Amino acid sequence: MSARVRIETLRLETRAVAFDRNDAAIALFVSRASDARLHPDLGSVHEARVTALARDQGGAFVKLDSGPDAFLRLNETEKLVEGARLMVRIAAEARNGKRARVERTDASTEGDALGRWLARLPFPFSREDAKPGDTEISFAFEEALGASVALPGGGTLHIERARALTAADVDSAGRVDKSGPAARAQALNLAAARMLARQASLRRLGGLVVLDCVAPISKTGGEAIREAFITAFSAITRRQSRVIAPSTFGLMEASLAWAEAPVMDRWRGDDHQPTDEAIVYDALRELERRASESTMARLTLALPDAAHRWMKTHIPEADAKLGEKYGARLMLTSHDAATAAVKEP
Repeated sequence: MSARVRIETLRLETRAVAFDRNDAAIALFVSRASDARLHPDLGSVHEARVTALARDQGGAFVKLDSGPDAFLRLNETEKLVEGARLMVRIAAEARNGKRARVERTDASTEGDALGRWLARLPFPFSREDAKPGDTEISFAFEEALGASVALPGGGTLHIERARALTAADVDSAGRVDKSGPAARAQALNLAAARMLARQASLRRLGGLVVLDCVAPISKTGGEAIREAFITAFSAITRRQSRVIAPSTFGLMEASLAWAEAPVMDRWRGDDHQPTDEAIVYDALRELERRASESTMARLTLALPDAAHRWMKTHIPEADAKLGEKYGARLMLTSHDAATAAVKEP
């Protein structure tokens, strides 16, 4: 397959989306000014120090010089001592309270985060530049955060992520199909399996993913559903997968290798509300959109107090970076409102 990648480059954030030939979003990328300190990206190389050995867990805990903790897997013959320094590469990003997983390396960092992400795409693509606040890119991220997605031909796939697994449920409401029950169920299940594969890539889901299929399902039909997921998933990602055909209860189980942190982890907290990080970067993006459209306007971004404190702590360079491009016409401040606001004096 071939694709196009749309890239939005801002002063403090870069976002990109890969779209297939039907303009469906299949992969997302985000890199932020605070990431090195908070969210080291997949494939990046870091100096680290061993803080504790954990042979019973098959490895050791390390602390990256940039700040975050990580877990290093070791084989039985590797010898390390606490305090040892080494170079490591991020093999799986931190997620949902779990540390990043790293591997030892002798290499130095090659390229930037966007370059590493582009190199991981398993298909040829063309590149497009996007303006701040690009609608296509924003819609793709909104889809990745949504609880449900429409299926081709009608019906809905509901996706719910829990701590142990991600569950996907097929809803046939709104689907018009005059074929028999078995053919109707099979067509819906095939569409759901392909959609789940795209959503797993788009949302960067890993671990156990379960699809609750619609009955009836024959043995041959179940194998076809399994193959539909595998084919769709392997076409858009290099991540490994193991998939079991639907059981007698109609559940198709897929075990997907972890790589990048799920998109939801970067935008929502445990209470499912936007994190301070999400509030800050969404507001900065809107500020740059307004500043790009009104090249002479003086604008003030007022952030909720907690979000403003987060920005001052984790992006101390924000004012300087914006000033490099927009001069002194942008101001960052705080207020006691619950939402951010961009306004002219």
